[in-house]
Amino acid sequence: MRILISAFACAPHRGSEPGVGWEWPKALAEISDHEIVVLTNATNRKVIEAEVASRPLHVGFRYVAVNNPFWRLGSPGHYLYYYLWQLAALLSLVRNGDWRRFDLIHHLTYGGIRTGSLLWLLPRQFLLGPVGGGESAPIRLYRSLGLKPVLKELLRTFSNAASRFDPLLVLMQIRAQRILARTQETRRLLLFSGSRVRISNDVGAGALLTEPVSRTHDGEPFRLLFAGRLLYWKGLPFLNEALEELEVDGLPLRMDIIGDGPLLENMLSKADSSALRNIDLRVRSRLPQAELFELYKQADVFVFPSLHDSGGTVVIEALSFGLPIICFDLGGPPLLAGDAGLIVAVRGAGLKEAGKRLADAVRTLRDDPERRRELSCAAFQRAQQLSWHNTVRSAFDGLVRLSPIADSNG
Repeated sequence: MRILISAFACAPHRGSEPGVGWEWPKALAEISDHEIVVLTNATNRKVIEAEVASRPLHVGFRYVAVNNPFWRLGSPGHYLYYYLWQLAALLSLVRNGDWRRFDLIHHLTYGGIRTGSLLWLLPRQFLLGPVGGGESAPIRLYRSLGLKPVLKELLRTFSNAASRFDPLLVLMQIRAQRILARTQETRRLLLFSGSRVRISNDVGAGALLTEPVSRTHDGEPFRLLFAGRLLYWKGLPFLNEALEELEVDGLPLRMDIIGDGPLLENMLSKADSSALRNIDLRVRSRLPQAELFELYKQADVFVFPSLHDSGGTVVIEALSFGLPIICFDLGGPPLLAGDAGLIVAVRGAGLKEAGKRLADAVRTLRDDPERRRELSCAAFQRAQQLSWHNTVRSAFDGLVRLSPIADSNG
């Protein structure tokens, strides 16, 4: 079988959408003997060809180059550019009839419920997803964050509801032989779904370790780690509340926050202030992947209080290093964490109460080393279950022929 994977975002050694666009076809090639071609943005060409030159990959790449006339418009302009690229990708296949070479077309990235592909117009089997973005959090959690976050969340909720009646998105769902949704919340936004929908995460665990990391302290501070975009909906305000709660305990604690975004300056200022005397708060912008992996090895717990992530590459990475997860009972992170962490119930809570509950979860693991060790082993086992091979195999099972199971490493 010849499979075309549309991955606007695709790059090696990256997280988020570019990492999905790279790892997914790579894993599919490793568990099948099908011919796989990735259709991607020409801006990815340099890094892809450099990687393939050093590590041969049984995946072909086709590049579509489109200039971005909307670059001055920021994030809205980027999505206009994305739609322009989708049109160019369709025309590139129609112009020379290349679409006839393929038996199955898979739209992979971007994987948002409000985005999509035009390749469903081609008369071939069509696979959509995994898609996410239908997740939400109770509006009470945003009220203490100010008017702007509330308005943004209301707009997002309206956009999600409107997407159910977008004719192009609806027709795309009707045409799909299978739709992969990351969460039940996203599934419920699909107007025409039924039995064709499978719940599937979009990220998988790489073969990073062969056994959990052994963590010993000998008087060192308890270590927490957060990695991700520094945005209000990633839960930074709630993490701040939790740190202030933990400061009252008077016990030494180290908190590493890694990421970039609008709240970076705010977090840097907090780290430089004298507000936290017992907590060693260290905030850094983007780190090379190898340095971030070292922090995973040194941490005791990964804290990720996101409000509506549909998945989470960083959660999978943390599990791969045997890190227990602390997250809210919202969106995709609790589905990924499974029994390898503490899921904090925050429905019905406001900012202060949610921050207090987050702090209580940290105290639970800080004060119970045996529980921490159990969750660390569970995290490592969970990562093996969520390997790239297992994730992709589950998504394609029954749709295409796959190789017999050899191992669970991705």
